[in-house]
Amino acid sequence: MTIPSLTADTMGRISTAKAPKPNPHPDPNVGKEATMNTGYYAGLKGIIYPPDEGVRYMGQFGQDFVGNKKTNKPYLLLFFYDDGTFFCGVETDLTDCTVHGGVAPPPKGSGTVADPFQCGVLVSSGYGSATNYHELPSTKKGIVRIDYDFYSAPDSMYVYFIDDLTRPIAQVPPRTGTGYVSFYHDPAFNPTKIVVEISKGISGTQWQYQVNCPQ
Repeated sequence: MTIPSLTADTMGRISTAKAPKPNPHPDPNVGKEATMNTGYYAGLKGIIYPPDEGVRYMGQFGQDFVGNKKTNKPYLLLFFYDDGTFFCGVETDLTDCTVHGGVAPPPKGSGTVADPFQCGVLVSSGYGSATNYHELPSTKKGIVRIDYDFYSAPDSMYVYFIDDLTRPIAQVPPRTGTGYVSFYHDPAFNPTKIVVEISKGISGTQWQYQVNCPQ
């Protein structure tokens, strides 16, 4: 991939205002704006992408990055012009750039039934509905609190034990803003896996939540 020149005109046109956002992703850092700290593109602000999605903009360079993995850097920081067209991208980690809104710890697990998220980490998709699986401790009982932020567009949440997807153990009807719900978990009587269903049938919204460990 040829590195585009940074002329004064180009630098003046780099913007995130109309930049496309990545698809829903469990890593809460994906989709955030970030400014490169060092190197050729220092000072430019872009969007954090996961490599497997960023490659669609970066062509063969992106394919080589994902396929050969010559570095251990887990993200691509993509820069766009003010009309939303792609300018360039660089491989990065969260220490190479300043993440606007702050860095959040990536969740443990992938949110699938085979590799569920653990409790105590922030999960953020950003843009639509999702069904995520979480693993609660097998040796600790108590109140499980789920904090959420549905921002300015209504979202909903339904929480189930994995053995019964017909009866929610906690739920939030469509609403905006922040809040929390809670339920009691005892691993002697309840499954350790729960299912969190966010905004079923809703698209284009932004949200995040955290399933805290039993207290």
